[in-house]
Amino acid sequence: MDEILRTEKLSKSFPGVQALKNVDFQLKKGEVHALVGQNGAGKSTLVKILAGVYKPDSGNIFLDGKKVEIKDPNYAISLGISTVHQSLIIFPDLTVLENMFIDNYSSSSIKLINWKNFRNQALKIMNEVGINIPLDQEAKNISAPMQKLLQILRSLLKQGKILILDEPTAALTSDETKILFENIKKLKNKGISIIYISHLLEEIFELADTVTVFRNGEVVMTDSISNLNLGSIVKAMIGRELQTFYPRRDPKIGSINLKVENINSGILRSFSMELKKGEVLGIAGILGSGRTTLANTLFGITPATDGSIFLNNKKINIKAPSDAVKEGIVLIPEDRQREGLILQQSIKFNISLPNVDLIKNKNGFLDPKKGSDLTNKAIKDFEIQPPFPDFQVLHLSGGNQQKIVISKWLVRDASIIIMDEPTQGIDVGSKAQIYTWINKFVEEGRSVIFISSDFDELVNMCDRIIVLRKGVVAGELKKPNLSIDELIALSTLEERDDSFAVKSFVGESRND
Repeated sequence: MDEILRTEKLSKSFPGVQALKNVDFQLKKGEVHALVGQNGAGKSTLVKILAGVYKPDSGNIFLDGKKVEIKDPNYAISLGISTVHQSLIIFPDLTVLENMFIDNYSSSSIKLINWKNFRNQALKIMNEVGINIPLDQEAKNISAPMQKLLQILRSLLKQGKILILDEPTAALTSDETKILFENIKKLKNKGISIIYISHLLEEIFELADTVTVFRNGEVVMTDSISNLNLGSIVKAMIGRELQTFYPRRDPKIGSINLKVENINSGILRSFSMELKKGEVLGIAGILGSGRTTLANTLFGITPATDGSIFLNNKKINIKAPSDAVKEGIVLIPEDRQREGLILQQSIKFNISLPNVDLIKNKNGFLDPKKGSDLTNKAIKDFEIQPPFPDFQVLHLSGGNQQKIVISKWLVRDASIIIMDEPTQGIDVGSKAQIYTWINKFVEEGRSVIFISSDFDELVNMCDRIIVLRKGVVAGELKKPNLSIDELIALSTLEERDDSFAVKSFVGESRND
């Protein structure tokens, strides 16, 4: 295959961080080239340079053998480089056709829109790449993979020859992912060059021709997928062998510290459960089962309409998050960027905000030294990178953002930690760190409620798992009888459709 894109000695730094260092990268025509690495390894910085979001400090970019300077995102598009970001960028109340040509509307002048011409262009591009989406349906009424394909088609309409896909399967079921993969392969066969970013390494083996591994801002390996295996990629990512992905522990489960009796909240109906000291309690279920509703209820975001909650045999009323925090109950939310962080603020601000009561002086005023000490402790204990309290959270990797969400609560010595999808969208190394922290929490006598769509993760990390289905308990599994097959069966029952594929990375099962 002929080369279409090449970078030479590309470097980029931010205050206190060398994001890219002398990166050489090559993309060939009609190739799917995967970029992998831990959060903060440099792959997103490279992509943003190619998309015109960042300008490199040094180095060169060549497109079709000619040196180019990608000035801004519009110029990148004009060069044929299109990026489909992880978050959906669609207008739900507009039709598919209107979404496809949204960039063609002009607000500076009044002109008639030639819908017939737009429709013909849309049909032509869909026919060329073999993708078919109903043009007259509103975007909100098509499936998640179709919405992702809509973004891809919108990019191709701009004469894109290089397509960058950033975590395209995030929030998709396995069946939806299959649909997306089939269409990505069609694009490849049509000669489109694809840069593919994903933390799910099994996707890399299914789609990629070539893999480039980043670590600490540098390219540490580029090779054909045929020469690689899971272990070699993980070793390149983290710089060492990952002997045991799920850390082992010897559970020391104590007495009941949280008891829920017959609560109703949103989709939850007459829900009851018990949680013990030193226990990791998993909550499983498909979309709409009530998992996140349970987390939000226990944390006071959506208080229960009836029923009772007991903490250490004492009835408590949780009407707001502040009530939960006072009782030692904290929540790591599913959407860290929207619900767990203020992205425009610093690490120190985000860690200090929910802990104002801990950093006041005796006169009730904020004590800057206490705030700094608290932040530095969190940075050290949770290995946040870069370790600069004033660094803006927006510019941190997903894994380091998640570390802040976790650390800001756990500096409080909370007794019950609710974690809703705590490892979603983060790299293999950060996942392993979070698993180790969970074990440490429960060994200290705390309790963890672990909500996850990853059944392999639940089976390997939990002592007991409650399965929710349509707001009620469908079943409960305990060690040593934790089974992925049983979780799938209980979650879906007669609707069993393999919507949840096991998304396992690597390593030994803790139950082996």
